[in-house]
Amino acid sequence: MAGPELILHGLAPSHPCLTVEAALRYKGLAYERIDFTPGQHVAEMQRIYGEGKSTVPGLLIDGEPVHSSRAILAALEEMVPAPTLYPEAIAGAVREAERWGDEELQDLGRRLPWGALHFRPDALAAEGIIGGEEPTAADLQIASTLRILLVVGDLRPLLAGRPAQALARRWFPDYAGDIPAGAYPAGWVPAREP
Repeated sequence: MAGPELILHGLAPSHPCLTVEAALRYKGLAYERIDFTPGQHVAEMQRIYGEGKSTVPGLLIDGEPVHSSRAILAALEEMVPAPTLYPEAIAGAVREAERWGDEELQDLGRRLPWGALHFRPDALAAEGIIGGEEPTAADLQIASTLRILLVVGDLRPLLAGRPAQALARRWFPDYAGDIPAGAYPAGWVPAREP
């Protein structure tokens, strides 16, 4: 019996798309990925996923549209319950951390509001919400954004040797791209606290 037909619509630099791809691989699901041209993706996404749904990712599951990384992860979990992205004992906390990664941290990867760069996932790791043996939805949501930040040479020293760097590289080891240090004017990047 063949699995469902899965078509992932995205943009090449999208960390929410990385999240969904990692979940698809983790669940062992075959899929096709179609990347749109930035800017032109808005009309295509709205045509496929509906009015107001202009961002990526989107996933067609046997032709049925599912829009946004969190909705897609929930649909994948329902479709393939094991291995789970929401371990029963910590499911509520994983969902809250996933929400935070999507609604709050994700924007950091796009706009880089400097004050938020002091995030350290140590507390979430200490509680077993992220950083476990198997990935949770929170791991994928948070690590994909942190991985994007590691592309920026000016930001790498802030994350170097910290749990945030390890989490990002663990689940997204081969992410391509490099913006050499010096792209931002002096003083734009905060100094790393010990």
